[in-house]
Amino acid sequence: MGVQDDTVVVRRFWEEVVGKNDIELMDELFSDNFKLHDLVYKERRRLQDLKGLVRDTKNAIPGINVEVVDQQLDVDGRVFTHFTVHVPRPEGRGYADANTPSDGWAYTGLSISRLYGGEIHESWVIWEAIRASKELSEPFGAGNWRWPPWR
Repeated sequence: MGVQDDTVVVRRFWEEVVGKNDIELMDELFSDNFKLHDLVYKERRRLQDLKGLVRDTKNAIPGINVEVVDQQLDVDGRVFTHFTVHVPRPEGRGYADANTPSDGWAYTGLSISRLYGGEIHESWVIWEAIRASKELSEPFGAGNWRWPPWR
């Protein structure tokens, strides 16, 4: 797989694994010794840990949709991916609160991934939480940030 194809590998993770819950695809996309650096989920040092994290997130928050907004490949072969995770508002959880957007939430972020031989070996992820609602588009304050958003 060529360096240009590295962007496709990272896109497949966001769109097919996170967006469509294809956990088994991770065996093809990631090194067994994968390392994640994330401010929310902390450091994860093994592919199995990341699989569990994705599986738990998808089970806790059904209906997640991921949009890859932009990708860039730098001269050193790192893939920069700007993404947005759309989280639908869950039904039946008592959302009478006027501050809860009716159309769910959107979390945007940036991942920087280092690949070798067509496999993701290391990623750094930075998240910014924003409200998806047009009426309530102000960002969450750092003290109010939460994942999943209804917790």
